[in-house]
Amino acid sequence: MGADLSPQDLKLLVSSAFPRRSGDRALAILVDVPDECVPDNDRWRERRRMARQWMQALATVGGELGLEAVTLVYYPNVHSNNADLPASGYLYDGDPLPLTAATLVAQGRAMTLSEVFWVRLLSWDGHAASRGSLA
Repeated sequence: MGADLSPQDLKLLVSSAFPRRSGDRALAILVDVPDECVPDNDRWRERRRMARQWMQALATVGGELGLEAVTLVYYPNVHSNNADLPASGYLYDGDPLPLTAATLVAQGRAMTLSEVFWVRLLSWDGHAASRGSLA
């Protein structure tokens, strides 16, 4: 069922779909999670698994793309296709398959999407680092 891609396949995908601009140093993969209103299902779990695999694979070739960080950000689903994203997302290191919005709130690390896109980076080893310096 999965769409596992090799690091090289993902490198090609990212470089062809997102032409690099000066200042581009990070990539965030965003994936939504179920909540009490919308139950989980196999396809949704597969998307979360795939997002994590892509993040891990891209981390191995990120330097070749000029990236300092690849971050996986989860957010509670917004209950509609093409709806606005929420103001915050979550970093979460646990198993993404049983993940729900309630678990994110209880165990994840909240970040505004502004932080995700502009202010903060995650280093390859998962430690927070300010933009421009990887510890």
